[in-house]
Amino acid sequence: CFLAFSRFGGNLIKAGIYLQSRNFPNHPADIHKNDPIPDYNPRVVANNTLVPFLVAASEEYFKSTWVAITRYSANKEAIFKSYRLQGNQLLAVANGLRSIEEQIAETLSFQRLSSVCANFKQVDAKLDIYGALRRPYRRRSVSLFESIERMVESRHDLIHRATLDETLTDDRIHELIYDLEAAVERVYRCVTDHYGWIFDKSWGLGRRLPRRRVKSAPPRVS
Repeated sequence: CFLAFSRFGGNLIKAGIYLQSRNFPNHPADIHKNDPIPDYNPRVVANNTLVPFLVAASEEYFKSTWVAITRYSANKEAIFKSYRLQGNQLLAVANGLRSIEEQIAETLSFQRLSSVCANFKQVDAKLDIYGALRRPYRRRSVSLFESIERMVESRHDLIHRATLDETLTDDRIHELIYDLEAAVERVYRCVTDHYGWIFDKSWGLGRRLPRRRVKSAPPRVS
């Protein structure tokens, strides 16, 4: 779990570095002022293309964590019996290239949080990932669960329909990155608290700054 969380943190830091390093001198950060066709603005396109990377980062974390808790689950036998692996998957297990847990995880979806919660619930009915993500966050009306689900929807619109989210400003993409950090940290803490494991976070994005200063917020490794 710790390694998966650390890899996830590294991916968020990469996203933050990318946002700081890119430069669109002819397209200011306030993309909606005097821009009649925002979906032709390279800043909008760049912000949208970052979303699949963020979804992939969270997907990898959830999948790796599911593998870890399934490996030590008392319900492992019942889980194994409920899935039928293909020949090439069984061969990889037989050759020691992959574990059974890893091969089963490849058959599951870890993009939508609704699916993530259901997958974890199958392993341990008392592990309440959904409850952790639905708790109030920064006095907002939108929970972390809803925020991340919307991000996944934007990812699907881009990948499957080549549809850009014209509202994806620099401020909003930064908000999504911080929301994703908070959401996965909640899940990680929920898992470690439930199993009595050590919660260890050796990375961070730094303090969330007001929107007018968000471009100056550097990611950091603590």
